[in-house]
Amino acid sequence: MVYFIMNKPTYDMKKLILLLFIPLLSFSQEDIERYKVYDTENIYTSLLLDTATGKIWQLQIGIGKNSDRMRTVLSEEEFVNWEDKKNGRFKLYPTDNTYNFIMVDVIDGRTWQVQWNIDYDKRLVFRIW
Repeated sequence: MVYFIMNKPTYDMKKLILLLFIPLLSFSQEDIERYKVYDTENIYTSLLLDTATGKIWQLQIGIGKNSDRMRTVLSEEEFVNWEDKKNGRFKLYPTDNTYNFIMVDVIDGRTWQVQWNIDYDKRLVFRIW
């Protein structure tokens, strides 16, 4: 009969085991941003996306003290129930059209056309079926 004798873990072995588990712990943490800013081709306009709900705002910056700055709603609708909210769930993808983005729910694959514009009546968020 063969017996294996296990020695007590040494200090170096304990460090090695700890180093092996640190990456597992860091990957399990939710570090995805709740809000993300997307650039448009217009140097003064960006889009702010709530990545958990799909709400979108149009941001306009200005240069100088008296310039027009604004934050206006593109879509106040939440596209998921409160229990399904998850940071990083929604993402925006630019298209070749300067004013249009595609918003994707990366969990269930639903998509929307997002159109920003300086003119209120030209802004829209429509579901793509």
